[in-house]
Amino acid sequence: GLVTEVRDPSTFKWGGLHFLRGSFDRPSDAYDRITGARVLPGLGRFEPGPWASRVAWLGEEGVANLLTPNQASVETDTTGFFGYNGSISRVATQAWHGSASLKMLHDNPTYVTPRAYADYYTAVLSTYGGSLYVKGEGATIGRAFVLYLYEWSGSAYVSSSSTVVLTAGWQRIVTTRSMQYMLKGPDMASPGFRMEWGWTASGVNSNEVVYVDGLQIQQNPYATSWQLPGSARSPEPLSIPIGGGVLPLSGFTWEQEMYFGPLSQRQVFGQYPAAFHIPRADGGIGIWLVHQDSLASWILQTRNDADVPVNSPGVADLTEGFHRVGVTIAPLLAQVFVDNVLKASTSNPPLPSALYPLAYVGCRFPGVGHANTLHADARLSKVVRSTFDLLTAPLPVDQYTTAKLDLNSSFVNTALIQPGWKWGRGEYKRTA
Repeated sequence: GLVTEVRDPSTFKWGGLHFLRGSFDRPSDAYDRITGARVLPGLGRFEPGPWASRVAWLGEEGVANLLTPNQASVETDTTGFFGYNGSISRVATQAWHGSASLKMLHDNPTYVTPRAYADYYTAVLSTYGGSLYVKGEGATIGRAFVLYLYEWSGSAYVSSSSTVVLTAGWQRIVTTRSMQYMLKGPDMASPGFRMEWGWTASGVNSNEVVYVDGLQIQQNPYATSWQLPGSARSPEPLSIPIGGGVLPLSGFTWEQEMYFGPLSQRQVFGQYPAAFHIPRADGGIGIWLVHQDSLASWILQTRNDADVPVNSPGVADLTEGFHRVGVTIAPLLAQVFVDNVLKASTSNPPLPSALYPLAYVGCRFPGVGHANTLHADARLSKVVRSTFDLLTAPLPVDQYTTAKLDLNSSFVNTALIQPGWKWGRGEYKRTA
């Protein structure tokens, strides 16, 4: 007969269909990268996804903001900030995060380049990312705004910079610099560098205004989302149980929707970014779609129990945005589809005899890290799906689905289809 709904708070059990939570863990606060709002430990951050009324989940690595809390959010006063060619003040009328921001006013009778800066002292030669949120007002809307990272070489300084065009809304500007010198600046107490920002006014004493908030310096070769200092964000790995019946030598299909862009494909700290990774039963590399910087491509790599790897032809870096990836695995043929178009294939791929019980979504390897990007639905099927099946969107659940990740402002998570049930006329029915 028809399945009757039986709710179980621990497993969300529904007849023969079990909803099991994907493994997501972040034992720290994080902050929404659009609104700056605090997101409590263990709660996901959700943003608009690839389909109407659908959402995507933001997963990132851990990060520490090296500025002071006041420099990062300007909640107390202007301590830690310095200004020249204009004046700076804390105002409670504008804020990206919290209840205040740094106001820059160009009221200088001589110079037309108002600037503000924050120093950061360090004894580590490394690559740093600097970022802040900025908005214009009145005459500064449409004006170019520049963010610099300065360091000193003897009596001279060298810098990296980025530029945005000011608007009436908050927008983020990011720049990166690999530090080469450990020398003091002309007014610095210890070696380090300076994050500085500003614009060129229309004339002296222009009374033009710009607001700055959500500042961050992090020891990374790129900038992840903002974090309030004093509470470093923990990594946000995501995994889903693969369910029963998925055997590499019998064939299966992996599908996922992911935001591809610069952060999703950066190779750093000796780790390789992967759209997904399903390890072998012993935890070693099994089947993964991994990015290779040297080729500017995504590679499907499979390995057998003896750890013998074979790579597919490369799939050139995708245009920035959401893409659907479908991978079909079988002993005679492995294929990679992007947006339902066949992009690469491998004949007779080496395959593990059995898989690890978890699939990692948006990870780095070694480890089960994070891809610094947005993820929407994912689906694992115990059959090699046809091209017609791969066209369906959003991804449905059917009798061949062993794991499905659904996102809708929360983790509806993973549907595991149990043996003895099948899908028919929109209902689950017992077959035995």
